[in-house]
Amino acid sequence: MLSIKRTAVVTTAAASLTFTASAAFGAPAGTAPASHVPSVKLTAKQIAGLPSVQQNRLLDPLRRIAAALDTAGTQDDPAIYSSLSIDAPAGVVHLYVTDPAQSASLIRAAKKRDPRIRTGSIDVRRARYTLTQLHAARSALYIQQQNKKLQYRLSYVAVEPDGSGLEVGTPDPDQAATAPLAAFTGDQAPVEIRFVKAAAVRPTAWRDTKWSDSAPYIGGDSLVGPDHADGPNYLNRCTAGLPAVRNSDGKQALLTAAHCYRPSDRIYTHNPPAPATGKFYTAPDTGEDKYVGTVDPLFSYYYDAEELVGSSNNADISDSTSWKPIASTAYSYNGDYVCQDGIASFFMGFGTVCGIEVKNQDITYTIVSSDGKQHTTRGVEGTRVPTNDWAVAEGDSGGMVYADNGSSVQARGIVSAGHGSTTEDPSDASNYIEWTEVPDILKDLNLKLNPAK
Repeated sequence: MLSIKRTAVVTTAAASLTFTASAAFGAPAGTAPASHVPSVKLTAKQIAGLPSVQQNRLLDPLRRIAAALDTAGTQDDPAIYSSLSIDAPAGVVHLYVTDPAQSASLIRAAKKRDPRIRTGSIDVRRARYTLTQLHAARSALYIQQQNKKLQYRLSYVAVEPDGSGLEVGTPDPDQAATAPLAAFTGDQAPVEIRFVKAAAVRPTAWRDTKWSDSAPYIGGDSLVGPDHADGPNYLNRCTAGLPAVRNSDGKQALLTAAHCYRPSDRIYTHNPPAPATGKFYTAPDTGEDKYVGTVDPLFSYYYDAEELVGSSNNADISDSTSWKPIASTAYSYNGDYVCQDGIASFFMGFGTVCGIEVKNQDITYTIVSSDGKQHTTRGVEGTRVPTNDWAVAEGDSGGMVYADNGSSVQARGIVSAGHGSTTEDPSDASNYIEWTEVPDILKDLNLKLNPAK
């Protein structure tokens, strides 16, 4: 897992204005249908702590709306579409567009894609920029950095959830704030930039099964292999992510994070015994046990994913006490809640970490991968609700991020990064987590879920 340290904000983005959806689409914007509204209004913290069945009863209708709007916005109406956010306490999805007067066509397109959605639960708000404009500005930043023309270093670039501009992490925000506009916009029209101080990134009885599983391997299993950066005798611990199958030749492939291991590395489970609770970083290394697979040369650096090919796998995840089947895959949207099943969090005593709220569904950062080179990675950012500081720790990399449906799970991504810790100690957990998204990874590597659901 890589780590990003973030502190004060140097500049602020412009605020958005609120508009309501057309009455032709149902209830006034900001008012959820009665079936969505709990009898007692819940706070974000209370929703994060709900049992999975109750949480999904509240979130699933909003997730469907968000998915339909995002697809319609990016494919049918990119000229006005900017972003969206699930507001679970209010029972609505905020839709950000540059021209609210034209939002009706986008909402109609979303309804056509998914007739089940309740358009009365859509709250239309004005955004300053389209998603296309923000992505173009982000690309210009990284091109400038690649050509050594940028006057500051990028740690990450995130699209503001309300479409008001970009959040740019950099070690020296004061210097960045005074840089000429052309340095970060290229030939594009200037966009609002909010600079944030961010240091350079760095990679990051049932317990016995999780530590030393047997084939078929599943998401959440503990992995061990060589870490070439620290010498041939150092073993690198990561977590198994998504069990998949290649579309090209039918071979099974277990996914983990691309910054974990190098091509042709042979990866194993750990020898028993498993470390005692809280001793993940200090227990003696038990070495390698069962062969899991060999790292395939074809990486997805943009989505920080690599394939382990060799042993069999199955579409399940290992949580705190047992295993659950993976029923489907999906994107994550602002305001949703997910879990992650990394081995470090589990063996440090935090089990499967849930109650992670999606804070930014479109963040790009630079990561040093297993080939020793810097790569631009696109993912999602989330955080635990206040007073719950532990979101992710080193060793969780590659683990699955998912929505828990009770008897099964919906795969959302694999753990890539974290930030928010106060020291360089790997056992000092981060309260912010970044993950890359399963639908993007499967498409980029030409894979499907094993077994396909």
